[in-house]
Amino acid sequence: MDEEKKVEVVAVVKPEEVTFPEGTPQFALVSFLENWKQAKYDEMLKYTQATWRETVPSAGEILKRMFAFKPQMIIVRAQRQLSPIVYEADIQVRFYIAREVVKENQVTVRVLKEEGPLAPSEKGTWGVNPPSAYVC
Repeated sequence: MDEEKKVEVVAVVKPEEVTFPEGTPQFALVSFLENWKQAKYDEMLKYTQATWRETVPSAGEILKRMFAFKPQMIIVRAQRQLSPIVYEADIQVRFYIAREVVKENQVTVRVLKEEGPLAPSEKGTWGVNPPSAYVC
């Protein structure tokens, strides 16, 4: 049975609950973002793209440094399926950079489907490209 991931989508009027089935790019993205919000870096690493995770030395430590700040809010503004193996989403992130100093950035996050490092494939697994999600 496929696991489903829930995410709160912030709307202008009220939040809605949305679910994404496991094995979709949205599931990988939401899992990555939810684990970031909870500072669960080992879990977050599981949802990164295979090429980045397997070729970057000390990927877990680098991920922890890249995403050390805790987001206060993450909104997915737009999403696009560019090809069967490339998905991207525009996200807006609000976070504290110092006591009571809030910063807000928007980035386009890439999610790629790979069977392994440097092996894009429709038969692969979706994973977030961490540098594309870096908001600082």
